[in-house]
Amino acid sequence: MKRKIAAVVTASALTIGLGAAVAAPANAGIQLWDHDNYSGDYLGDFGRGSYNVGSFANDRATSLRVTSPANYAILHEHAGYGGRQTRKFYTGTANLGWYDFNDMTTSIS
Repeated sequence: MKRKIAAVVTASALTIGLGAAVAAPANAGIQLWDHDNYSGDYLGDFGRGSYNVGSFANDRATSLRVTSPANYAILHEHAGYGGRQTRKFYTGTANLGWYDFNDMTTSIS
């Protein structure tokens, strides 16, 4: 029982970006990479509208892929969905620089 509780607490902490890496439920639907064309470091699989991306992925995303169950993503420049934001991405983009949003993502809605 103690292991199960510890695993849930650890997974929750990583989901909200308190750990060294950012994790989210499998197939959350929004994947980020730190280079164009889905290359470089894989920054994580995030859900839409639930949290900031955390210190590991903050201001690093260059490419974005959107799959089910997320259906779409709007990227935000600051924590708590503040600052500039992108349009809705329904499938993603190989280069966020094309939208003047390279290395700027801090939260997702």
